[in-house]
Amino acid sequence: MQSEAQAIQVAQQTQEPMPPGVAARAAATAEPTEESPPKPDEVPDEPEDPQARAAREAAEQREAAARQEAAALRTAQLRLHRRFDGGAGPAAVDRALETAVRRFDGSRIRTFIPILAERLAAEDLATAGGTPFADPPAPGPTPPER
Repeated sequence: MQSEAQAIQVAQQTQEPMPPGVAARAAATAEPTEESPPKPDEVPDEPEDPQARAAREAAEQREAAARQEAAALRTAQLRLHRRFDGGAGPAAVDRALETAVRRFDGSRIRTFIPILAERLAAEDLATAGGTPFADPPAPGPTPPER
């Protein structure tokens, strides 16, 4: 049995079709010929303008921070639903969290917004009559009844 490299050479020399899997790997590893332009990732990079690089890095940092904030807000939303769905209902929980988050629109520092919004929403839900589910008792010995 011939190796994959030998199969590629034989197929290229004899113009025989290559097996599909071999053809895909050969195309992926083939070196560009004079007729084919180089792939975009093979084009030599020109030096990047420092201002453009700084702007790109700042945009990447903002996107990463926005993803982290969104994930933290989803987690806060799940916790609030666990606590208040039975009393206030899911729609009220979502509304309370959205209202709390909107209070921080325009804030430049957004690190603590998810936890602050969760606390504000929980306070609003508790004062509006949404009774939170009781936390489960801590494991351990039960106190004697009197």
